[in-house]
Amino acid sequence: MVLLPTVSVPGEFAAKPHPNIVFILLDAARADHFSCYGYGKETTPCIDGISRHGAVFLNNFTPATETFNSMPLIFSSRYYSKEIFQKDTWRWGLRRESSPSIFNNFDSEQILLPELLSRNGYRTVIIHDHWWFVPQTDMVKSFDEYLKVKTDLKHRPADEAMIDQALAWMKKNRGKPFFIYLHIMSPHQPYPPKAADQLFVPEEESDALDKVRRKFRTKPNESTRDWSPEQLAYLTALYDSNLWHSDTQIGRLYSAFKKNGLVDDTLFIITSDHGENLGDHGALNHGGPPWDSTTRVPLIMTCPGRIPASVRVKGLTESIDIMPTIIELCGLKLPEGKATDGVSLKKFINHPTLGKEAVYTGASIRTPRYKYMIRRNALFNVLSDPGEIIDLAAASPDIAEELAGKYRRFMKPFKERYEAARRAGAPDYPFFLPLREFSISPRAVFDICAVEKPPIVVMKEIKPDKAWVINKTMHNGGLFCLPEQGVPLPLALSIRMPDGTYRVSVLMENLGQVSGNPGDVGLESRFDPAGRFLAPKTIKNAPGARYRYLDWGKVTVKKELFSVELSVRSGTRTPFFLHHIRFESGNNADEEKPSAPDKNELNDRREGLRSLGYL
Repeated sequence: MVLLPTVSVPGEFAAKPHPNIVFILLDAARADHFSCYGYGKETTPCIDGISRHGAVFLNNFTPATETFNSMPLIFSSRYYSKEIFQKDTWRWGLRRESSPSIFNNFDSEQILLPELLSRNGYRTVIIHDHWWFVPQTDMVKSFDEYLKVKTDLKHRPADEAMIDQALAWMKKNRGKPFFIYLHIMSPHQPYPPKAADQLFVPEEESDALDKVRRKFRTKPNESTRDWSPEQLAYLTALYDSNLWHSDTQIGRLYSAFKKNGLVDDTLFIITSDHGENLGDHGALNHGGPPWDSTTRVPLIMTCPGRIPASVRVKGLTESIDIMPTIIELCGLKLPEGKATDGVSLKKFINHPTLGKEAVYTGASIRTPRYKYMIRRNALFNVLSDPGEIIDLAAASPDIAEELAGKYRRFMKPFKERYEAARRAGAPDYPFFLPLREFSISPRAVFDICAVEKPPIVVMKEIKPDKAWVINKTMHNGGLFCLPEQGVPLPLALSIRMPDGTYRVSVLMENLGQVSGNPGDVGLESRFDPAGRFLAPKTIKNAPGARYRYLDWGKVTVKKELFSVELSVRSGTRTPFFLHHIRFESGNNADEEKPSAPDKNELNDRREGLRSLGYL
């Protein structure tokens, strides 16, 4: 086995024009369900045909088991990276941060792929149907253009519209090298009805298929405990049908490039960010442990003249190797001081029996023979036990310890570099911190709940003993004030964040009727323990009629600790809910505020994410 050094400034193609790049990522696509990877059903006939013009990497592994964690690593060829998009940013038109993430920074050698390509003369565009990718995120900001396709499960699938947009964009921008990134969600749940269903399930069984589809969409959890083998077989058919549908759209894109004479001057990349458990290991999801079902993903590259036809690379490769491979194949230059953690795969293309000594994903190390999961202390012989059923850690502790040590030694410099890239001062962009992440005291004056429903619904369902209630859930977390449950006693909130001077406001949702007069809200605050509690300076509207920002003015954070005390004026009877605290540093506090989505767009975003199982 051969481990190649990091690519710096490759030169083999430096004198040639840079080829176009089309990077297609099929979200939640697992390699073992592609027919060109040996799957027993013909799920990817178009991709199969494309793959014969280039290289198929048979044992490629993604660095994480969910989009949120894998994309920053793939897009910057890193084993560790800060996030490049935030899960709740879609809702408020404002970046969501957490206490850990607000201190994170990109390391000095890091560069995102779209920015690298722009510096090398490419025109770049992201085309997608995922509402996590909004303009306020680092991921989207790294592109020259941003095209969002509305998800429409009932009529025209989004991937068809995405291909139309890609072709239209290509025709307008074919005068210079271009980079088209397509993030296609169709292989991802919830597997809506498609014409291709009949290719995998007989028409007379369509009712049974629909029942499984409904069962999946309404499942209370991700376990297969109440799923029969027959139901899991139908679920797999739904997955395969969606994959086949996306395959036809990729075939349409490739055919259009061929018709326009661009195939010979375009690097096509087809891959995924993670796989999907379809009953594997008792699960119906992705994320979680790094089983092969969620980490072994397709990687196909074609580029005539740069990649030979009909290559099948058998050795281990990683998705963080995609970026350095693009650099070498396209004759690009890394800016001075920048570097990648991955390696170029060109040598493996030329010698397809070779590969990396090990790959690292989701706190695991995988060699050609063994996989060791660090957090689970689980060891599997993936040659004799490809389903990862028999845990050998107890029987072979020496092998487990050897692999654990190799993992620690290999990852140590990357982890140290990531931890050293710490933000020292206030960010140069507005952001919010969710209330559910704050430390709250004293504990005796509030209750805790965890109900992932809108605040108005939660307020009616819970039966708290106290006037303050903190909801700890991801999407609907925040702090309730329910005066009818008793007198809301003073409460202290604190969180660690970078030093600096910020304009601070809190997002309040009316659960009753509150006027626009700051003095009528009833919520008061103070930042000096010796000072008086004061009403907010002003009230500003936020998206939706029930939402208001209560402006607390400028606050200076020292010793990396922000703290505020809340009090409710005597006689206040109107309940309210605090979602998050918004911060704007001195560098941006007086700039034009980022625009939040209007009601219709917010509903579109919410429905799109709900349809994908994120809400």
